[in-house]
Amino acid sequence: MRRLISALAATALVIALAPSAMAQTSVQGGPLTNLNLAGDKIHLSLSGYPTAHGLYIYQAVKPDAGTRPTLINTASQVWVGTATGATDPKGDIVVNVDNGHAWNADCAHQICGIFIRMDHTAPADTSEDQFIPITFAASSTPVAAAPADTLAVKIDGVDAKENVPGMIAYRQVVTFTANSGSGAPVTLKSYTPDLCPLTGNTVTALKGFGQCDIAVTVGSKSSHFPFIVGLGSQSVKSSYMSKVGKSISLDKVSNFGESIKYLSTTPKVCSVKGSTLKAIKSGNCLITAKAVGTENYSLLTAKIIVTIK
Repeated sequence: MRRLISALAATALVIALAPSAMAQTSVQGGPLTNLNLAGDKIHLSLSGYPTAHGLYIYQAVKPDAGTRPTLINTASQVWVGTATGATDPKGDIVVNVDNGHAWNADCAHQICGIFIRMDHTAPADTSEDQFIPITFAASSTPVAAAPADTLAVKIDGVDAKENVPGMIAYRQVVTFTANSGSGAPVTLKSYTPDLCPLTGNTVTALKGFGQCDIAVTVGSKSSHFPFIVGLGSQSVKSSYMSKVGKSISLDKVSNFGESIKYLSTTPKVCSVKGSTLKAIKSGNCLITAKAVGTENYSLLTAKIIVTIK
């Protein structure tokens, strides 16, 4: 909070911004005028923000009434909320703004500003939509901006729809394939890197709970692909083969490293001590395997078959 007060005092401009007619979120901060076209920072403070969902805050070209922006500075976007990886709405929210050239806009000539909306957990909810105009040190005749590019995104080879939550489990890896209509380079960014980091074009869930947000961007167009994170599935090898009178070693730990306890349910066919199985006579040896679970993965209860000849 001290940083916010200092930053606002330095600009000598602390502005109370009126929210839209519908929005509950009130915004204070600045500066909003005479900004540096080469790049500048706007410090915002929120009150009355939603608690059931988060907010996206970003620089954009002013949209038509009743619509959302199509020309967006995706690099400026801040995700605000209480979910893992989001910026605390109680603190100093910093939005980096610029002239727009990198995202096919021209904020020296077009009307640019800060746009606020609900995040990927409520993509169709427009109740918090509001546009706050900003101006830069230089301006002249408005010019038309280039149209936004198109994106085609697949997740694990299946066509994906933006803002439609998918499922990912603890330690599961999913792969993105993305192409633009123009052939321009496409970039991926995780807005929840502590939960779902990106390695190249693959995403891995590091916990068994929470929500992830992956953005795919080309030019000024950015699409968000959220994931609901669930428990991982603990597993163990389910079948073996042995010979009468022989002993074999079973897996000592599960795929997540938990110690496994075995019990033979056919003691006349086989016996188990620790992780060592002894074949007594020919037939199907049936074993149960159990391991504890955690907050990231479920407990293990598995049936194992050992074919003894």
